[in-house]
Amino acid sequence: MEKSRILGVILAGGGSSRFGGDKALALLGGKSLLSRVIARARPQVGQLVLSGFARPGIDLPLVRDAEPEQGPLAGVLSALRWAKYSSLDFVATFACDTPFFPHDTIDRLARHLTPDAGVAVAKSGGATHHASAVWRTASLALLETSYALEIRSLRQAQTAVRSVEVEFPPGGPEGSVFFNINTPADLAAAENWLAKAQQR
Repeated sequence: MEKSRILGVILAGGGSSRFGGDKALALLGGKSLLSRVIARARPQVGQLVLSGFARPGIDLPLVRDAEPEQGPLAGVLSALRWAKYSSLDFVATFACDTPFFPHDTIDRLARHLTPDAGVAVAKSGGATHHASAVWRTASLALLETSYALEIRSLRQAQTAVRSVEVEFPPGGPEGSVFFNINTPADLAAAENWLAKAQQR
């Protein structure tokens, strides 16, 4: 799959209620989580955009949710509509609070996206990471139908379009390369892991 056919979108529209502030701008090793995700995501896709709302110092094109505060699926739908309008075949989604995903994440997911599947989803550390995925733009119509039927979770939406899970080797904090930072305690754990990793 050629990178030029893939629109990358960083899902950053959540309220960060458990974190106590905008976690996308929280610092990890002196850099914001969002800037770390951008640095890892940009080389993996043809074009990269931000879903949710603008942040100071971030110059990515912004894709606003058609229905704000309806969860990450609203962001995925908006990105798929952008991809369809731009004649792009795939959308790769990244969570703004997952700074350690592998540099070949999208390549691995794309290689396992079977012809009958609408989305390939990452799995690591014994858990499925629904926000780390590659979606077919062609799945938009079915996802819009699911959304109209009040489906809001990524897990349910991925089931609706038929998903394939792709296992990634362990790594990162707590053994997962898709470790996500939801609380200040998670950020402290990530900081500790990063410091040790830089010493190796």
